[in-house]
Amino acid sequence: MKSMTFNIIVLVVICSSASGLFFIINATAVEQTGHVQHDHVPVVEVQNIGQQEHSVLIMGHGEVSPFESTQITSEVSGKVTFWNPALAPGGLVKRGDLLFSVEKDAYLTDVLRAKQSVASAKAQLIEEQARGNVAANVIQTHGNIKVSELYLRQPQLLQAQRALESAQAELHLAENRLEDCDVYAPFDALVMTRNIGQGQYINTGERVALIHSVEYAEIHVPVPGFDSEFLPDTFESVIAQVEHDHGFLRLSSDVRDLGFVDSRTRMRKVAIKVADPYGLTSGYPALRFGDYVKVSFPGKQLLDVYKVPSQSIVDEMIWLVNMDNKLENKQVSVQRSEPGYYIVSGTLGKRAPVVVNLPDYPIAGTLVNPLISSAP
Repeated sequence: MKSMTFNIIVLVVICSSASGLFFIINATAVEQTGHVQHDHVPVVEVQNIGQQEHSVLIMGHGEVSPFESTQITSEVSGKVTFWNPALAPGGLVKRGDLLFSVEKDAYLTDVLRAKQSVASAKAQLIEEQARGNVAANVIQTHGNIKVSELYLRQPQLLQAQRALESAQAELHLAENRLEDCDVYAPFDALVMTRNIGQGQYINTGERVALIHSVEYAEIHVPVPGFDSEFLPDTFESVIAQVEHDHGFLRLSSDVRDLGFVDSRTRMRKVAIKVADPYGLTSGYPALRFGDYVKVSFPGKQLLDVYKVPSQSIVDEMIWLVNMDNKLENKQVSVQRSEPGYYIVSGTLGKRAPVVVNLPDYPIAGTLVNPLISSAP
């Protein structure tokens, strides 16, 4: 009998100790995790996401192309007497550099002949002016009698004036043709092709070289339909970022919409103009023609929206935790999809407790154990 009583006492002590240990462990778990433990209640991660203004970032890719290209042609015919050693594929020439020269003897002769014609026309004009003055003096000595314009040599004077103007125009053309024997670079340029050699005879209008301006480059970025609605209304203050595969960046404030939809791809295009692409004056790493680069620039500003993790949206329904720690869902409108997130609008209030990791089969009204985490 005494033995049975002793066993009962020992059993009661053991049960009491186990119960106390269970409550101690459970309380410790509450303090460490910050949420209440419930048997068989799923733990869900919740982020308090606030209503905000969201600036859409438009991203795309494009090829670096010359902003300006010029096919250099000869405006005169003759033998090539000089060509710049830099006038070769891959060569760089500066604005105003002499590219090539054509033999000038014949054009210098034309200038001298035109000058002689101008001198003769001036002499003829002076002679006619003198004859007209003599005729006017004769009229005055006879009492200002009426005479014809022919007597006063006015037609001859007018003809001499026009002959002088014509001779001066011919001289101007001859001097221009003489100047055209020397061809200069219209801008800082990269030479792509050259089609002449020393002593070669070229004709007027013959193609000599193709050069691309390195003062500016342009990148045409196609914008798909789902992004085009977020393009800014005006590009006046837009700053675009150009990123090369090697990791360096360039900024451009010259951004414009090309104003058409490509008939083949059905995409709009935005042009990004980059100054000094080869870094000749700025010292920046070169953006070479033909490089394929990444471009990004800000689009429209979306007001009163929420940026929520993509896994929190199912069929345009967002899952929340209410005041009773139960799941509920609300209809939202997805404005835009971004990597890992949806930009949505809806009647969620200033802040919304959004469920980040849903249970496998979420059901509205399900009791959950929310674990609050900070929103990114």
